Amino acid sequence: MNAATARSARRLTPWIVWGSLVIGWCIVFGPQVVTYVFGAETTAHVTRCVTSVSTDSNGNQTESVDCDGTWTLDGERHAGRVEGADLDQEGEDVAVRALGDRAAVATTPRTALLMTGFMLLLGAVTHTILWLRFTHAMRNPSSGRPIPR
Repeated sequence: MNAATARSARRLTPWIVWGSLVIGWCIVFGPQVVTYVFGAETTAHVTRCVTSVSTDSNGNQTESVDCDGTWTLDGERHAGRVEGADLDQEGEDVAVRALGDRAAVATTPRTALLMTGFMLLLGAVTHTILWLRFTHAMRNPSSGRPIPR
């Protein structure tokens, strides 16, 4: 790798890593957070919960729960997914914040904030590792001195 390529990669790679983390966070948690932040407080009746089990190539299984419910906003009845509801809440009324046909229970922001902290930590570690690798690649292996710019 020549010096110009290494410098360019050193400048660009952290932005790609951070950008990927932000985009991933927005895809996974964005709708839940928007619903919770901008939604109106109401009560939803959880009508149905379905558990999905997926198996990866190593045979590890992952379970996810999707719950549907009904709620009323401004006198209009809505039905849709209740983000953050769990199997034990099926058939019960839960406090939610709703925005149109989406609703989120009170635990949604905590989950999103926890994952945000995890992603920031992961991003900081990745950024540091990449910085160290590129700094090492910039040095001349024979003399240990930085390559002149």
